Amino acid sequence: MTPPPAPPDRGVLALIALPLALLAVNSAWLFSPIDRDDWMYYGLFRGAPAYLELFAGNPAYYPASRLSVVLPGWLAHSLLPAILGNVVLHLALYWAALFSFYFVARARLGSRPALLAALLLAGDPFFQQAVGRDHVNSFGIAYFSVALLLVDRAARRFPRRTVLFFAGALAMALVSANVFYAVYLLLLAFHFVSQAEVRPTAADAVAFAGGGSCVFLLLGATARLMGGSPFYFAPSLLWLADSPQTPTVTLSDNWPGRTTGLALCLLILPGSLLAIWRGRHERLAPDNRFGWLAQVEFVGFALLFAVIHLTVQVVLFLPPYVSLLIPPAYLALAGRLAGMTRDLTPKAYGRLLVLAGATSLAVAALAAAGAPGVVSRLPTRTVDPLVIAVAAGAPVALVLLRRRGSALGLAVLIVGLGFSQVVADALHRQTRRRPLVQSAAAFRQMDRALSLVQSGDRKDDVWLWFDRGRDGQRFGDAHSTAHF
Repeated sequence: MTPPPAPPDRGVLALIALPLALLAVNSAWLFSPIDRDDWMYYGLFRGAPAYLELFAGNPAYYPASRLSVVLPGWLAHSLLPAILGNVVLHLALYWAALFSFYFVARARLGSRPALLAALLLAGDPFFQQAVGRDHVNSFGIAYFSVALLLVDRAARRFPRRTVLFFAGALAMALVSANVFYAVYLLLLAFHFVSQAEVRPTAADAVAFAGGGSCVFLLLGATARLMGGSPFYFAPSLLWLADSPQTPTVTLSDNWPGRTTGLALCLLILPGSLLAIWRGRHERLAPDNRFGWLAQVEFVGFALLFAVIHLTVQVVLFLPPYVSLLIPPAYLALAGRLAGMTRDLTPKAYGRLLVLAGATSLAVAALAAAGAPGVVSRLPTRTVDPLVIAVAAGAPVALVLLRRRGSALGLAVLIVGLGFSQVVADALHRQTRRRPLVQSAAAFRQMDRALSLVQSGDRKDDVWLWFDRGRDGQRFGDAHSTAHF
């Protein structure tokens, strides 16, 4: 007799439904703001073959060498109209990152903490901004999340080397998106070594490197067929070699609000440090052990960023880099939630899931409105916005310092985290030097402007830019997106 089919995973259904509900409330995060780098990449999406040929091998045009970003965007916008292509592309990146996080957390910690943390991640405005813009971090976060899922599977089951091969392929796509994103490789390696049920061997490393090599060759061959250089990665490496090796931005140069994305990390960090201290000599059950290692991964990764910030480049002031902390931060949060949700009744847990979904929708609604009532009276001229955002979420940090959780404490955590992120996002927008114009209408208008310029005489040297000069015909602003 054929067994009945397994019921659908309710967590998967919830993670499909919630983002669609979020889009109904606020869809602006799926469209790039009128900002310099985003439209540079969109220009590459529109005319990748011409740009790859024109800019081949020149380090001044290094964004065109990030083929694991350029080619998927070009494919989406070649097959679909502008608005639909943008929505499909970024929803795919959003769900790839979200479901990879959920499956890793569910396999290691159980469905309760995994789903609760995934619902909170789904509604995080900084996560939405990170994967919703035409920028390298949207692809980098998605590639890392899927690679982490594959590495986690390889650590637990066979054929591990086949899975590692595909993980290596995603890792090369990750590094091709931005050379700096190689820092994620350290996290992938630590995760595999610490979780492997069978001792890792040199053959595992060969399988991983083999997958990366195949993607490298595939991207090089594609670039060559499109008129570019098979050594597509060279401009990125040359640009890195020519970059300053000391911090180039000081705190006084930082516009207020740029660092508010760190509020989440600073709220989770004290609980993670305390959990590491408490569990260092304890015999931990498998899920508790992973929960403890998730804290180690997050704290170690955050410390690495702090060292890079102080010695090489101010990555904590730059949203495309600081957003890389979001996945390990939420995995650490899931690890803390594992013990807190274990003894809850099904009814209490269900209420918390509803609260998490409602909080995410409320955050989206407030973000759409600009949260004017939240930030209009805050003393941003005398107090650093990051301090305000962390203070708004202080109850979250207090809940995470406890060994055990309660339904009330977890409710405080959910609402407090949502409120803190609303404040942080609103401060980020309010304290910018220029307004953050971001909507489907603005995207459509910009796309039409590019099409209008491109419809002219292509023999003319036509350039489009916002607020910076041509600077010796450098590929500088949103700029030459209309050149072809």
